[in-house]
Amino acid sequence: MILRRLRLANFKSYRGEHVFELAPRTNGKVNRNLILIGGMNGAGKTSLLEALRLCLYGSLYRGARLGASDYEKLLLSKLNTSAFAAGTPRAEVGLELVYDENGVPLDISITRSWSRDQQGKISEDLMLQSHGKVFELVPRDSWQDFVLGLIPPHVFDLFFFDGERIKELASGEESDRIFHEAIYDLLELRRYEVLAKDLQSLTGAIKRRNLKDAGVQSKLDSLQQAISDKSKTLEGVISEIDGLLDESRGHSKKQDDIEQEIKRRVGETSSATDTLKSRRLELQQIEQELGSKVRELCEGYIPFVLGARVSKDLLKQLKTERQRKEALAATVVLRDSEWPLVERVTNSKKLKDTLTNGQRSAVELEIKRGIQALINGYESKEISGLLHDLSSSDSGRIESFLVGIQSETEAKIRGLLKRREENKDELDALYSRLSGSSEANIDAELKELAFVRNRVGEIEHAMGMLKERRRQIEAELQSLDGEKQQLEDRLDCADEDKSKLALAQRIIDLINEYKEIQVSSRIGELEATITHAYRKLANKRDMVERIEIDEETFEVTLINKSGVRVDRESISAGEQEIFAIAVLWGLAEMSGHRMPMIIDTPLAKLDSRHVKSIATKFFPAASHQVILLSQDREIDQSIYNALKSRIDHSFTISLGEQNKVKEGYFFE
Repeated sequence: MILRRLRLANFKSYRGEHVFELAPRTNGKVNRNLILIGGMNGAGKTSLLEALRLCLYGSLYRGARLGASDYEKLLLSKLNTSAFAAGTPRAEVGLELVYDENGVPLDISITRSWSRDQQGKISEDLMLQSHGKVFELVPRDSWQDFVLGLIPPHVFDLFFFDGERIKELASGEESDRIFHEAIYDLLELRRYEVLAKDLQSLTGAIKRRNLKDAGVQSKLDSLQQAISDKSKTLEGVISEIDGLLDESRGHSKKQDDIEQEIKRRVGETSSATDTLKSRRLELQQIEQELGSKVRELCEGYIPFVLGARVSKDLLKQLKTERQRKEALAATVVLRDSEWPLVERVTNSKKLKDTLTNGQRSAVELEIKRGIQALINGYESKEISGLLHDLSSSDSGRIESFLVGIQSETEAKIRGLLKRREENKDELDALYSRLSGSSEANIDAELKELAFVRNRVGEIEHAMGMLKERRRQIEAELQSLDGEKQQLEDRLDCADEDKSKLALAQRIIDLINEYKEIQVSSRIGELEATITHAYRKLANKRDMVERIEIDEETFEVTLINKSGVRVDRESISAGEQEIFAIAVLWGLAEMSGHRMPMIIDTPLAKLDSRHVKSIATKFFPAASHQVILLSQDREIDQSIYNALKSRIDHSFTISLGEQNKVKEGYFFE
């Protein structure tokens, strides 16, 4: 496949029509497979990938089909607001490509357009053409399915990706999920899983038609409805996660752009000023971290802190009850001790020798009166009507917890707030010291950076909660499915239906067996392909020798030169990104699709040790047509010179909204 032309009209920052001619211009004798598209941050490079995805998939932009409301929100975020505000209520994205259909080149033009009526409602139209005529090989209502078959979404993700995709795949919890899904799609296991589920649904329907017990039927209907409702809820949660992930990618890229811009603007400052600015960035990060810690502390203990008055009343009640119980115990002790004490005193030899009988009687009487007075005092404390009536140990533990939680939480929050205040004072001092410098005028960027970082943190927190919700729903669905399966398995079916059920089960078993064979036969090849790609890109000093993939879980293991497993988080950021690129390259090679490759900001996160390796070894060999979307600081003069012999042609995108696309790269 060759991408020949990409056309954008009133899409994001592209106001009016803009065309990128992507077809190779050199003859086949010269191996120039690179097309370079340069642009400063915010010029609209990433918009090209977004336009391609939207053109191909429409409401399937994020994988699962978006509802009408969510899709309209997505479109509003992608269309050029200036053009619509100026009375141009139409936008479109067009892609022209040529691919080989059984040895015959077939030209395909895919155009997706959007119009907005006076009420603000957006309508969409999909047009397919071939060789200048309406595409008639498939019916119009099957055009979207044809496009999905032409470039499946999982293939898009392997061949058209950006730096954020590389970063996600490089490390972290999300990378394992992405890798698992990529292998699942690569081995085409999903279609067999769908077939097995359809057969299970069929067997359930066969069993239910033999059902005679109305109670069991009602139970099955309830379970089926619950499964349906849970499945819809799960789809909504997944859609929310995808939306937040899309937003997170945008903010993360913006964060990278701002950081790069800050570095560019302060690049010529003195080392002292650089140190101050670096410290300021650190302090801003510390401020966000301290704020997060305060919020986390409050989330854990705020019910006890807000309920301080209730806790105080509870402590008072527990103390009162404890004192009442202690008084009761003391009364018993005094009564039991009264006679032995009196007897011991009055029979004392020393008293007999020194006191008369009358005097000893007086002493005895006084002791009895004293003990009785103590008993009367304790008995005056009523012990009936105890609210809690806890044991001393239980009461003590509760009192200790309430007193401790209040004092401990208060101390922690006071400590964090004090650190925030100290941090703020240092920040204010740094602002004052930098305010006199003409090169320190990056306050707007720093504030925007702080806002973006904070928003990324909020999105990650929200995604974490949604992912936990997704896991809960999946577990509930599994439980409901199991319960439904158990009920269906107990049903007694007619002989004819039993044979159908047995046949369906045999097919399901064969599908599962085929999946295992498919995985077993191709995982080794995939390991070798990814390992080969990694070795080709890695530096000699890098730790990883080979890559292994578990056949059951698809978990990736990195093995060093000593044969010892390497924790992916322990290798350098550069090695992590080399690994991610090797994975994408290996999966693309294994996919069997001869596709162009588009890479957005491919070198932004790499260290200097790996940049040249990626530029000279990966870009030229990645595909027969490689389109690179780059900043001037990524593919700089030296990298450009190294690639020049492989560059077919290039463009530069300007920051404005009109006449954005010009021939030639920054250095041409």
